[in-house]
Amino acid sequence: MRNLIFGFKGFLVAISLALIFLTVYLFGWELLEAPFQGNELAFVITMAEWVDKYLFQGVQWYTFHVGGVSVTQTTQTGVYYAISFLHRLTGLTIPQATRLVSFLLVFLVSLEIYFLVWWRFKSQTMALLSALFFPLSQAAWVEISYLGVLALPFSVLFILPTIFLFDFYLRERKTKIFVLTVFSFAGCFLAHILVAELVVGILLIWALLSSLFLSTQNKWETLKFSFFAWIKVLVLGSLLISFWLFPFFHYVGVVSRNLIPFKTIGQVNYITLPFLLGFGDVWGGESDLAVFFALPILVFALLGIVLAIVKKDKRVLLLSFFAVVFLVYPGLPFFAPRFVEIFFMNLVGESYERAFVTPLVILPILAAYGVFQAGKLVFFW
Repeated sequence: MRNLIFGFKGFLVAISLALIFLTVYLFGWELLEAPFQGNELAFVITMAEWVDKYLFQGVQWYTFHVGGVSVTQTTQTGVYYAISFLHRLTGLTIPQATRLVSFLLVFLVSLEIYFLVWWRFKSQTMALLSALFFPLSQAAWVEISYLGVLALPFSVLFILPTIFLFDFYLRERKTKIFVLTVFSFAGCFLAHILVAELVVGILLIWALLSSLFLSTQNKWETLKFSFFAWIKVLVLGSLLISFWLFPFFHYVGVVSRNLIPFKTIGQVNYITLPFLLGFGDVWGGESDLAVFFALPILVFALLGIVLAIVKKDKRVLLLSFFAVVFLVYPGLPFFAPRFVEIFFMNLVGESYERAFVTPLVILPILAAYGVFQAGKLVFFW
């Protein structure tokens, strides 16, 4: 009987993975065949070629872009390594490997959501819904297919594991989970350092709020443990990636020596909330990116938040808090410029427009939660 149960679960997993792949392929097949899009993709291919040919020969400088740029000390090194690795593993050319990486990024994030939600919520149905909802939004594809930017989608691979592992460590306090959290957090830096900045803030707020509202133990003791857990993850993760992080900051200091150290508020990129919700323009100008987050995802996510309030599911409400905050956050330089100038300008720099990656992975989970809980109410009242 036990073997039969495991066999049936394995069959369901196989069906789920096939459905996820087919959904991603349905929306993203053109990435494998259509002409390259975006003004940054050519630079990504060039840098990946340079990394593949010269990195292990000690060459760390690309001389043919403006006055030259570092190959290893950039904000998005990880994706160059990923393309080079896939090229060497499969024998594909660098452009072909870039195409495959572009497609696989969305597929891998969907798989990641599937397994993490299954692990966290103990529901294979909710996990499948979350994974299927992710590629439905234009937000999952726009950086890759329209702008030719791979680093930001690549960084999405590390956001949700870091949050979920950190949350699990705060609850269970297991050393293995802590080690995995540190490695996942360190990966954020290689993927995109500005996303790593956001994750630092998310983990701090998560530690404080989970201690105050989710813990059933002594609040003060839990708060101290959570805060020092955040410190340890930050320090050890930074030390783990220090072979890259410290040279990066040195490089930035050298190349920025005669430049204005911080942008003015008028130079900071932002994305307005109406655009994220699908009925406005980005950056206050003309845009053919008509819909960002898919309407069904937004509706079901709102349903999920309402049902989480009704059911008093505090962990889902905490996820909801971050989804809402980071839907508003990218537009702060637009509707609260003075506030940003005073409190956040020197802290986060250009990370505003990139903050949408947080609701990008959380909204599908909230939507799946809404559908799943609504289904339980209807059929199992």
